[in-house]
Formats: sequence, C-alpha cells, structure tokens
Amino acid sequence: MSIVIGHCEAKALMVAMQDGDFPRPLSYDLLEEILENVDGEVTRLVVHALKDDTYYAHLYIDTPDGEWVLDSRPSDEMVLVTRLGAPIYLKQQVYERETSKSQA
Repeated sequence: MSIVIGHCEAKALMVAMQDGDFPRPLSYDLLEEILENVDGEVTRLVVHALKDDTYYAHLYIDTPDGEWVLDSRPSDEMVLVTRLGAPIYLKQQVYERETSKSQA
C-alpha cells in the first residue's frame, strides 16, 4: 500500500526515521511541545477510510482529561508518530479496498 505525500512531509519523515533534527523548529516540534505541556501522549494513528483516493486518519492522544481523537492527514501524522514511536494502524476495510484496487 502506498500513500502519496508531499516533498516536505517526505523529507521530515526521512529525518524522523534517522532520529535527526532540522536547524529550525517544524510544526511537528510545536505539536510535541504542546503535547508535553498538556501531559498528552500519542498512542496511535489509525488510517480509517479511503474516499476518492484520499486517506483519512484519526490521531489518538491520551491526556489526564481523557482520550482525544483528532481527524488528521496520514501524511502529516506519520511524521509525528514516527518521531514519538507510536504505532500506525490500518483499518481492515481500507486494506481490503486498497488491495482490491491494486489487483484490478
């Protein structure tokens, strides 16, 4: 399965996979700092839908006030979860739809 991502997201993902840093903070750094300040922990990213060749995902965050479930673009959040070591899941129906497309 492949997800098309932009050049900036691809570069940020590559750097995250190599445990590297950029010279200036990125939006992912800001998100990590916000999570620290609200005592939040990203627990997973779930790609839950595929509509019109666009993937949709939910980012799950545990906080002292309960779990947050945020709509997100998988291409953005793959970088964040890679940096934080959280897992990425794919709903079965998305997998089945994607594999049936590729076999057609």
